[in-house]
Amino acid sequence: MYENCRINHWFQKKDGRWHTTVIFPDGSKKTTSRARYNYEYFWDIELDSETQHVDHIDDNKLNDSVENLQILTPKENRDKYNKDILSPYTFNCPICGVEKTIKGSYYKFKVKKQKYFFCSITCASKGRKGRYAGLSDEYSPRCTFTVNLSNVEF
Repeated sequence: MYENCRINHWFQKKDGRWHTTVIFPDGSKKTTSRARYNYEYFWDIELDSETQHVDHIDDNKLNDSVENLQILTPKENRDKYNKDILSPYTFNCPICGVEKTIKGSYYKFKVKKQKYFFCSITCASKGRKGRYAGLSDEYSPRCTFTVNLSNVEF
């Protein structure tokens, strides 16, 4: 598939994965991940990006060796990813002190955007109005959450 093609350059995206721009003999260009490029080049096939995802068997996104790569459907890839982040997280509300448990996936995506978690909309409203702007880090979910691993297989 990549016969007589040129590699423009390798670059690293914010998520740490390496990518390249492939220039085909007819002048067309394709940007692809190094994992996909290695798999397609080694097996001399073209994968359908809509139905075939290249997955890292050991979950190390920088290990792009062909032995570490497998093809998964988008659903299989999502399921593999989600099994690691669905463990529930427990925290104490900084306003009323109530203990609350949320889905791990919710915590994973929200924790980067906000410093505190609240048990209800009422507490969140109080906390975000500035009345509790002086909360110390002891109320941060990053400090008070616990992970329930009792139902996770290792």
